[in-house]
Amino acid sequence: MALVECVIDRMISSSSVPASPLLRNLDAVLADIYVRHIALKKEDCHNYYEVFTQIFYKIHKAMKEVDPYFDKYSSEVKFAGSHFDRLRINKPDEYDMVIVVDVPFNFIQIEPKHPGRLALCKTGVKWRQSCVSSD
Repeated sequence: MALVECVIDRMISSSSVPASPLLRNLDAVLADIYVRHIALKKEDCHNYYEVFTQIFYKIHKAMKEVDPYFDKYSSEVKFAGSHFDRLRINKPDEYDMVIVVDVPFNFIQIEPKHPGRLALCKTGVKWRQSCVSSD
């Protein structure tokens, strides 16, 4: 659940919204509008994230049980998208997740040819050193 706490910690708490804001200039007015009416609040999102992560991690665990490759090489899960970037408004009704899957071998070899140019070579039995050059 540390992932959820990381995302929620980046949100605004309802208690941090001032009762009487100092609206001295346009920036202060826009900041107040954002805090009061646009930004997702920690308290509003906590339950949504708890339910989402419970469902997501059950699916993630089931995927690992079904696919040994995924079980071995899926290394990291991250939140992404509008929630994580603090751009989401209204209600948290969709979530973006990134599951990092490591590749257990290096099948693309970068070979510098000349300054400012390079060649990408796919190595291995299947590729038989097929190269693509930037020339």
